Amino acid sequence: MKITNNDHARALIAAAGITTDNVTRAQLELLWYKLSLQLPSGTYAMNMGVDLKFMTCRTDQWHSREAVSFNQDGFIGFAGWADSSNIKPILDAVGEWLEVLGIGQCRKQGLKDHEIAHLVNNVTLHLQRKLVGTPQCLRGIVSAAVVASLEKSSLRIDAQ
Repeated sequence: MKITNNDHARALIAAAGITTDNVTRAQLELLWYKLSLQLPSGTYAMNMGVDLKFMTCRTDQWHSREAVSFNQDGFIGFAGWADSSNIKPILDAVGEWLEVLGIGQCRKQGLKDHEIAHLVNNVTLHLQRKLVGTPQCLRGIVSAAVVASLEKSSLRIDAQ
């Protein structure tokens, strides 16, 4: 999913029904994983932090700058420090994250935004419960693999 700018990213996340209040740990872990894959290794990489609602990255010049933040006031931030070239991998990762969560595919199948939000949150909460005790570094990978498998299957999940 191509994201053109920060406002576009916020609009797509809102359309998916994801807010700073209801974003799940499993969703945040998957986003962190997507960000870590998008940022070129070495000079521009993700930090592993305690609070996944405030993800930071680093370069040779600084140790910690905002990558993506889900703030208490409801604002979702994307590398406010970054120029258009430095924001690109972050927005690309957010687009991939939304795709893995199935947002684009669900719209193509005719599901409404509120139905998508309900399904995404239910699936991620279910996965989160099933993955208790699994090392954190593997949870995002498992979540992504399960969602990708569901997308490839012929299974149609209808919203209630």
